[in-house]
This record gives sequence, C-alpha cells and structure tokens, in this order.
Amino acid sequence: MEPYETTDGKMTIVKAVNEDFDPATKSLYKVGDSFTIDLGDLFGKQTATVQEVKQNGAAVLLFDNILTERPINSERTNVGGFGPSDLNSWLHDTLLPVISKDTGANISEITLPTYSQIFDHYDWYHNTFVPDQDEQWPLMKKERRAKLNGKYYWYWLKNATRKEFSASHFASVDYYGDADSTGAPYYYGVRPCFIIEPL
Repeated sequence: MEPYETTDGKMTIVKAVNEDFDPATKSLYKVGDSFTIDLGDLFGKQTATVQEVKQNGAAVLLFDNILTERPINSERTNVGGFGPSDLNSWLHDTLLPVISKDTGANISEITLPTYSQIFDHYDWYHNTFVPDQDEQWPLMKKERRAKLNGKYYWYWLKNATRKEFSASHFASVDYYGDADSTGAPYYYGVRPCFIIEPL
C-alpha cells in the first residue's frame, strides 16, 4: 500500500494507512500515523504523530520532538491559565502560519498537551493543577519523553497550578518522562499539538 497524501500533495503520511474511511471515526487518520512537516527556517523538517481521532474525523497530532525552548510567560504568573499566555500567542502568531502554509490543512487548534493527555488522572494532579477533562492518549502509556537536539529534555504542559499551590507554575514533563511543575518564566521545551479537521 502506498503512503497516503493529501490532495495538495504537501503533507505526507510516512506510514502507510488504510485507504478506506474508518466507519467509527469517518476519518482516514489512525492513531500512530506519522507526518513529516517542513517548518522551514524556524525548525526545518519535523515529524508529528496522530495521538487521537475525534468522532468527527479530526486528528490530534503531537510533534515527536521538542521544537524549541521558551517561557510560558515573561512574568512570574499563571493568572488566566494558558489561554492569555505569551507562549500561546507565539504558537498562534508564529508557528501556526508556518504549519498551515506547509500542510495546506485546516488546522482548528494549536496548543500544548494537557496533563491528562500525557499522564491520565492521579491524586497529585487533582491536588496540584487546574483540572482538564481529557483522557490519556494511548501512545503516552508507552513513551512520554521527548528530545531537543537529540537529548531528552523537559517540556511544558498547558495546565496551570492551583492558586493555593503556586501562582506562577505550569505543569511540565521532565527528561525521565515524569510529571512536574515549573515557574512560567523558565525556558522549557515546547512540544505543541494541533488539530487537523477532516479532509
């Protein structure tokens, strides 16, 4: 079976996929499908893997590697959570246009993974972070670590800590693949995820 390519020929799944739509998800995408994306002068060619296929057929992709180091906020604050953060603005203003230009895909969201998508739900999570309603991605049960420049490195998650825990921390993943939290101004890895709407 030949690798599947989108109609514009720009974005190629490097692993062969089923040519028929999945009747359950109405999607050609499968968890584990890997894409090569050219981020040009920013970060060169990178790969991203489908972590989840939604009921409408949309695919959630996570970059396999950490793209860069950036703080979430320049100031020591997590007020308002990830939405109004400096890093979220950078994802939308700088990174999203480059991904959209290369792929030609309809990307409905770009963000960071949540704690639960990486680790599932645990007591420390409930006591420490502003909760999310997500389920753990199946592939994260096998490997949560990610590399920057060839070495495993820390990276951000989007959950802010509860005020009683810290007014400046966000969740993070350390280079062992364990959960942690870190002050917003620290330069940690950025490993974005994004949603591609159905073809």
